[in-house]
Amino acid sequence: MTNSFWTNINNALDTIKSTKPETVDAVCAILDASGTIDEGVSAGLSFFAGSGGDRSLAASLRVAGWVTIWDEASYYYIMEHDVTGETLTYIEGDLYRGHDSEKVDS
Repeated sequence: MTNSFWTNINNALDTIKSTKPETVDAVCAILDASGTIDEGVSAGLSFFAGSGGDRSLAASLRVAGWVTIWDEASYYYIMEHDVTGETLTYIEGDLYRGHDSEKVDS
């Protein structure tokens, strides 16, 4: 992958940390604007293409006020924003709105 790819990934993560998006839509807009994925590659609302890098989306989201409420692994977790209560599910790069409450309760 090119240096510009990783620069774009890092810029997206920095933007999440600095702007502190409070909604799933705002997180997805930042990722979509990164220019690191082709249209239609995601099965979810958006896609984080930098999962093989040194930095994680979850770490940037934590700085932005999101809290992990359930996790199976670094590639499968659910986070909730501490003010808005919005939740997102991350599965192998795909981002989905909401969560499966059975997973959270178990």
